[in-house]
Amino acid sequence: MSPAADEPDAVRAEAPSARRRHPAWDLLWTVPVALVVSVVPVGWASLAWCGVWGCADGPRGDVRDVIGPALVVGALVGAAVVIVPWTDRRPRRALVSAGVGLVVAALTFLWVVLR
Repeated sequence: MSPAADEPDAVRAEAPSARRRHPAWDLLWTVPVALVVSVVPVGWASLAWCGVWGCADGPRGDVRDVIGPALVVGALVGAAVVIVPWTDRRPRRALVSAGVGLVVAALTFLWVVLR
């Protein structure tokens, strides 16, 4: 009789800590990093819209100057979602990433313009 046959199933089983975690957990650090990096384009958009002294005293800038930085923010967050293989289906990942990027870009644009 082999020694493995004498061991209970619990001993032969792999330890729970040896299991691999799901790659979707990486979204918990990639998306916040993208949001921190996106502070630069948001500041750029705010300066383009209101200038250095703010919007209270003078005219606002051109709306077209805010669209570029808002799209950069959307691309940063969308890239953070697409690079993490949270699903094996690449088209689904790309579609969700594009949707998230567009929503974040729209929210950034509205936040800068309506603030």
